[in-house]
Amino acid sequence: MLACSMLLVALLQFSSAVQSLSASGASSTREPAAVVGSIFNSTSDSQSRTASESTGGDALTPRLAPVPATTGTPGIFTVETGESLGKGVFTASAYTNKSGSAPGSTTMLAGGLSVAAGLTNKVTLFAQFEPYRHLHVGAPSELSLRQPPSCPHDVFEAPIYCGLNPGPLNNTWKGPAAGYVADSPFAAYNKTDYGPVALGLKTNFWSETRGDPVSVSMRFSLMIPTESSATELANFGLQPGTLNYSFTLGLSKTLWREVVLANNVSYLVTRNPHIGTHTLMTPGDRIIFGLGFIFRPQHRLQFLMEYTGILPQEGHGFGLIGIDTENTSQGPNDPVDGVWGVRWYFSRSAALDVGYRYMLNLHQLHDRSGFNVKISKTFGWPKR
Repeated sequence: MLACSMLLVALLQFSSAVQSLSASGASSTREPAAVVGSIFNSTSDSQSRTASESTGGDALTPRLAPVPATTGTPGIFTVETGESLGKGVFTASAYTNKSGSAPGSTTMLAGGLSVAAGLTNKVTLFAQFEPYRHLHVGAPSELSLRQPPSCPHDVFEAPIYCGLNPGPLNNTWKGPAAGYVADSPFAAYNKTDYGPVALGLKTNFWSETRGDPVSVSMRFSLMIPTESSATELANFGLQPGTLNYSFTLGLSKTLWREVVLANNVSYLVTRNPHIGTHTLMTPGDRIIFGLGFIFRPQHRLQFLMEYTGILPQEGHGFGLIGIDTENTSQGPNDPVDGVWGVRWYFSRSAALDVGYRYMLNLHQLHDRSGFNVKISKTFGWPKR
């Protein structure tokens, strides 16, 4: 998705350059009368050029304040743009999100808060926390932790899990596969819990608001557990209890001032949960792709669309280091979902986002529908 979007942006830039050359060629063959007229208009032209240069030339000047994604930095629902907040700009948002996953035909309902602050025009500090998470298990027989107590704990490098039937479902290396929720490896029952705290920095290298052709950023996130792995395992909790981190490359481009195209590629580095010196299981890293659109970005009523996909890795370091605990999703195991919705600015610096989520390829789920609702407020945004 990212490669296709970059190619599209490159073609649009090339087209704009060709049009500019054509326009300059036409201006060189103007009629004498037009030349005389341009002499009399030279003063006003130079004044307008000076004003344009003082505001960054072709820099994009948004009319409305930026709205954060659920991570806290500017974006759509969960996909971010390549922009950052300006210096002294602060955002706060609250959201609720419902999504599905496999195995276990689970649905997660979460309520979260996020804040972000522009330290400079290029660096944004952000934080995110979900004080409410509720997991519903629709197919408990698909989870290893719901197998009978007498089942053999025969999953490679995961002594807490039993291999699933019908089986064994062999992985590439050793033994049967387990069944667990990737984000919540200790989940087994309907459970209400809270999530980890995410802290991070986002650095913006290029920005359309500064006259660059595209916006490019890099985000670093640190997921800090609020409970230990031992506590989460004992309570069948909804977080792994490990210190994970991720890197996200963001790219966005405004097309014809009417469409914002945003792309993300994230690499999530996972850590093995332990109790003392004993490893409980070995989750693999994940690559997360995101593609999103904002239609009518200069208007108070906007239309939003985004798609995300997760590519699990067989270990760490792009699958080159170690062996992960093999997981079976009882169907497709690379989840892809879409969210479609609207954004309504009820003031120039506050907006409400409402979107419908659908798990596109996880046909084995009992409930493939979800949603994302978010309300946000931006402080320190200059009036235009």
